[in-house]
Amino acid sequence: MSSQRAARDLLVCVSLVNLCFLRVWAQLLPGATPVSNLYYMRGPPARLHYVAALLGVALLAGAAWGLGSWARRSGSRGFENAARAGFLGALLLAANAVLDQLPFGLRSALHGNLAAAGVALLALACAGAAAWSLWRRPARLFRVAEGVALALSPFALLTASQAIWTLARHDGHSFGAAVFRSPASASALPARGPGSPRVVWIVFDELEQRAAFSERPPDLVLPAFDRLRSEALFATHAYPPAGDTRLSMAAYLLGLPVERVEPKGVATLACALEGGGGSEDCWEDFPNLFARARDAGFNAAVAGWYHPYCRLFERALTACAWAGLPYWEEESWGDSIGRLWEELLRPVPLVRTWLSPSERSRRAHLRAYREILGAALAMVSDPAIGLALLHFPVPHRPDIFDRQRGVESVEGRNSYLDNLALADRTLAALRRELERGGLWDATTLIVTSDHWWRALNRDGWGLDPEERELLDGRFDKRVPFLVRLPGQTRSQRYEPSFNTLLLHDLVLERLAARLGSPGELVAWLDARRTSLRNPHLQVGTEPRARAGQARIAAGPGF
Repeated sequence: MSSQRAARDLLVCVSLVNLCFLRVWAQLLPGATPVSNLYYMRGPPARLHYVAALLGVALLAGAAWGLGSWARRSGSRGFENAARAGFLGALLLAANAVLDQLPFGLRSALHGNLAAAGVALLALACAGAAAWSLWRRPARLFRVAEGVALALSPFALLTASQAIWTLARHDGHSFGAAVFRSPASASALPARGPGSPRVVWIVFDELEQRAAFSERPPDLVLPAFDRLRSEALFATHAYPPAGDTRLSMAAYLLGLPVERVEPKGVATLACALEGGGGSEDCWEDFPNLFARARDAGFNAAVAGWYHPYCRLFERALTACAWAGLPYWEEESWGDSIGRLWEELLRPVPLVRTWLSPSERSRRAHLRAYREILGAALAMVSDPAIGLALLHFPVPHRPDIFDRQRGVESVEGRNSYLDNLALADRTLAALRRELERGGLWDATTLIVTSDHWWRALNRDGWGLDPEERELLDGRFDKRVPFLVRLPGQTRSQRYEPSFNTLLLHDLVLERLAARLGSPGELVAWLDARRTSLRNPHLQVGTEPRARAGQARIAAGPGF
């Protein structure tokens, strides 16, 4: 084989492998990373990921070139056909990676116009055309494929140079034009005297009313939730502001009916409100719950997941811990190599199901949970903190608990119900810490969720039998709503439906030392519940009841 042919083959291999790495480059290169991703990143990707990606392209391209050259020299038709099949597989993988990088709006429009059947027919048509060309005119097919790969080969030089440039300028804080500042906590306000109001607001991500309470499976034991329900106001028809974390948590913290949000940078979230209005930076232009608490003289703290709370509210928080979505931040070769393979193969439909949920993603989720829990325990035991928001990443997927063994686990196949048991264990740990510090009866405790269990959104890995049995083809958008007032020992059941966006104002009412009894809280809910639209109320779920006490099944008393 001539040196010119060998160089041509090597360039084709480098180009194809580099195209297969498009999902990786779209996350590692500052110029390619969507600005919305910056919002969720704790900092720039670790340096070793750039080295791993560059080595991955070089090694895979070299291996493909070596095997192809050997097959050609062997003279064996079987080896040559195997090499051609591998080439076509890489070509399809590269094409899939390119399609995966199309703008989300375009992909959504294609799926919306073609529907699932149309997409399947189009895929079959393309596969049929490729198979026919391979059968009738294989030489022409390979010439065209090589020509396309050669035409796109400058892209390999572009990505490699950008990766090297980013690696050389890596400082742990900058990612292109974006700068990740290390947030500084606000100075602590003077301690308030004994008897001062205190609120601990716990948000369990994706906790739903049906699985936790109304239709709980018999073998799922949640003693901490049941104990709290027996001594708190417990609503049976509470609906969250929105169906996802980004929207609901923004609505909770702003106290506004947020209709749409879009991350615009490291600490910028554009929002549109129901009925009109909004902002290009809603955190900056609208007052938030923590700033209002601080203005009222209370120290506020957050231990939370998903939103970059510490960057957003550093001027209002005296303590903060945040664990975001995993984004190439682990300084580990094993993590880097595992993620490279996942991103390389994830566009393939069958492989996507096999990869999800990966042990790597479970480990990251478990680390986030532990980090938040550790900070939360310190916050609830600090009497100087008047408002603590604790946003936990459970029972949200991926599953990180084995309830049969009672241990955290990233192995095997657990379920949403296992993570639900972990949420119960978390509540029990927080209660013990409050009781140990003598703050249990001085604290208003609120437990709710940001959205219901989206059982069908499982990243392709489907439901296990116990999840399918619980779901039973239905979709319940209710979330738990429990409020225990200081000193309360009896339950109070509240049946009317309402939007839990009311929690923003309820927290401020409690910090102002109002609504100190279950009766006052019930009257306040009655007066306020119709002031907000309930966007997720399902037809037929509104309880039939008259005004006043006829709608309330109360416990024996306060």
